[in-house]
Amino acid sequence: MGFLGHFARRRHADATVLAPDRLDAAIEFVVDRVSPRLRLARNYKERLGPAIERFVVHARDQVGLLPPAREATSEAWVADADLRAFFAAPEEMALVLSRCPAVQEFFRDNPGANSACGLLGMSVTTRQVFGTELHGEVVQHDVAQQTVSFADHRINVIAADEASLREVLVRALGEQVLIEALAKIDAAQFRLKQLRDERSMLASQLRILQSRSGITGALFSDAEHDESLSAAKTELEARNRELRAAGGGSGTLDRQLDRLAELIADPHRAVQLELRTVRLNRMNVVVAEGSDEPCATVTYVHITAGTAKPRTGAIALLSIPRASVRKVESRVEEAARTLA
Repeated sequence: MGFLGHFARRRHADATVLAPDRLDAAIEFVVDRVSPRLRLARNYKERLGPAIERFVVHARDQVGLLPPAREATSEAWVADADLRAFFAAPEEMALVLSRCPAVQEFFRDNPGANSACGLLGMSVTTRQVFGTELHGEVVQHDVAQQTVSFADHRINVIAADEASLREVLVRALGEQVLIEALAKIDAAQFRLKQLRDERSMLASQLRILQSRSGITGALFSDAEHDESLSAAKTELEARNRELRAAGGGSGTLDRQLDRLAELIADPHRAVQLELRTVRLNRMNVVVAEGSDEPCATVTYVHITAGTAKPRTGAIALLSIPRASVRKVESRVEEAARTLA
């Protein structure tokens, strides 16, 4: 079922505390996913539970930032400034919907469904350009302008309705946070192994220097030997300090559990959603506040996911009528027909 799949729904409209059985199941899922040995840590359920509850509140708030689903029809495109900013024409929107495998698969697997709700993902690019601008009756050329463009449209997440899709997105946020937590814990464990190996090597070097058994011992003066011995001790002490700071001593499992709880309770490091608004004209050029130029206020949610290699983009919810999805050639079929 996955992280948060055990408690995606609230017990009632105003609930903020998770049902104990669902919380317990989620804790066990997280521990199984990260390391079953964490069960050996002291009071692991009591220490991990509050972090998961804080995350659920955060995830619901984040998903709540998404505006209501927009109707993905040609008529809606004409009236909806957001859709006009996302898609150059209603035909482009219809083509995107029709070419998304997830959309096609949903309607194929649910022949009785008249509509679905999907998460539209897009790249969003802001550029500085030079264009023309009308001031009164005078057209000015080479005016510095900013454009916002949306491209690379895709729908990979889909559900029967908006409420179901929002639940899916809460679970997806949980999975992303868990992926990031695993990556950070793995990196910490790798660094811990490196420090232990370095400490072992330095300890061996120190023993050799102390015994003066190496051939170079016959070539060093006492002063040089003392200097090398002091440097080796200093390096070894530094590695020991790093190991203690990294949790290389006693209580390693407790440190890992605390780190996991910290990462889950602070999910904005893994995923950030931000509601943005911008005034755009029909060419997706940003219109300054106070300008008389015709424009519309466009709203979208900007997403940043990942820490090692962050990905950014824009997302929106679309209500997709079956009638808006048509059978189209795949890009491979289209290319083959064109070449023929």
